[in-house]
Amino acid sequence: MSTHAAIHLAEKNKELEKLTPKEIIAWAVETYSPHIGMTSSFGAESIALIHMVIQVKPDIPVYFLETGFHFAETLKFRDELKEKYKLNIVNLTCAQGHEAFLKQYGQLHQTNPDLCCEINKVEPLKRAISGLRAWITGIRRDQANTRRNVHILENYQEG
Repeated sequence: MSTHAAIHLAEKNKELEKLTPKEIIAWAVETYSPHIGMTSSFGAESIALIHMVIQVKPDIPVYFLETGFHFAETLKFRDELKEKYKLNIVNLTCAQGHEAFLKQYGQLHQTNPDLCCEINKVEPLKRAISGLRAWITGIRRDQANTRRNVHILENYQEG
């Protein structure tokens, strides 16, 4: 990223810090539509962000990493929310599909969890967001020390 772009990003983040979450979402949708999407784990805390986003853009693609390893309750919650709010859920799977993955790798999550995540999470997500200009996530600053200094806008760079 150029120095000019970095300065612009820092200035925009300063402006956005003064807005409410819903105002930030509205700005992002106005700025980046139609090339905007969001991810959700469909954990209990996910509904607040989903609710705010669909008030602004009801048809936003909601990307879900369908790894094949979720608890049944998570999938049930996802499906209930999809039905209730008419969500545009896009299930992301590994390129080869879950059954073929299990046949080839077996219990990879036990023997090589990093490779398992690369195949089932990282690669499908990269594919999904490659055509987007903006991606809304539920990262919270209070979740971990590594997230404490995250900015509202971050420049995504593969690597």
